[in-house]
Amino acid sequence: MALRLAGETPGVVQGLDNSGWPQLASPGTVDLREAFLGRLRTGVYYVNYPFWLRDGYGSNALTVNTLYGSPFWVPRKAAIDRIAVNVVTGTGVAGDKARLGLYRDGTNLQPGSLFADAGEVAVDTAGVKSIAVSWSVAGGLWWLAILANAAPAIMGTTSERIPIVGWENNLATNNAGWSSTQTYGALPDPFPLATLGTREALFGLALRFASFD
Repeated sequence: MALRLAGETPGVVQGLDNSGWPQLASPGTVDLREAFLGRLRTGVYYVNYPFWLRDGYGSNALTVNTLYGSPFWVPRKAAIDRIAVNVVTGTGVAGDKARLGLYRDGTNLQPGSLFADAGEVAVDTAGVKSIAVSWSVAGGLWWLAILANAAPAIMGTTSERIPIVGWENNLATNNAGWSSTQTYGALPDPFPLATLGTREALFGLALRFASFD
């Protein structure tokens, strides 16, 4: 498969490396829009694709009444049937919950209008907590959201992720998502004024695809 950008020497893709990125059998360039067209599978979860680069995971503790937005790139129009979070350490308190949802991309790489509030999952116990959904989404950048009334530790990474939000002016702090103070309840629309997320942290949220157009 030869792929190239206009006016550039084509490169031949011989396969994908362990992170899912194309490997070239000969020098050249690759149009990643084409390389990833249809490359994702159905029936399995993807966590913050492709911004999560770590093999394995750690955990990040949520802050009560804080809305988090984590990036997710959908390569093309797709149907989604699950949204999920892996609670690494539950709170142990019955009634502790988190609300999951999806936001459209807004301005300047910030979450914008609410696409869907998926509902609540319990966070008092550890384990994968999922919600069945029936979403049809266009290709592009989306923002997965989580808001909790407690402080469980969820799947996360403090390294090996793409800092899509960018580096701050000191060139010592980089960020992979957004957060905003928000009283627990139904997800707000739009995403409230966001502040840069925790330094070098990515809160792991997952989608499962049912089909691609």
